[in-house]
Amino acid sequence: MRTAFVIATLVLSSLRVPMNAKSALTVALLDRPIHVNQVNQPAQTSTAIFAIIIAAFLSWALYKGLRARACKIQTGREALIGAIGTAVADVSPEGQVRVLSEFWQARAETGVIRKSARIVVVNMDGLVLVVKPVEEKA
Repeated sequence: MRTAFVIATLVLSSLRVPMNAKSALTVALLDRPIHVNQVNQPAQTSTAIFAIIIAAFLSWALYKGLRARACKIQTGREALIGAIGTAVADVSPEGQVRVLSEFWQARAETGVIRKSARIVVVNMDGLVLVVKPVEEKA
């Protein structure tokens, strides 16, 4: 819009039009003054809402990323030792147990462990778990 005003002013100046005609053309081209720093209210509001949503998402992603780094290892030997499970069959001295939703061959550390008893993994010998019954606290 400002460009049209400048072009119209240059054209009128080159044609030697009197000043009052220039003013009339200016009023016709620009029905209201242009303010460079003026931004409409809905645009400001939507921009602020968008910025808040982006900041919230980035904060959530940062929180989840830092939390994931702080978690202990969830796979392999480290996850199995100390895990609690259930004897699927009698473990005397060897049998099958279910630990962390997986079936494993197991060997009793001492004695006999009955079917459906709760067990805890104390060690691992290759792919065989060494287990003992969970001590019930009274």
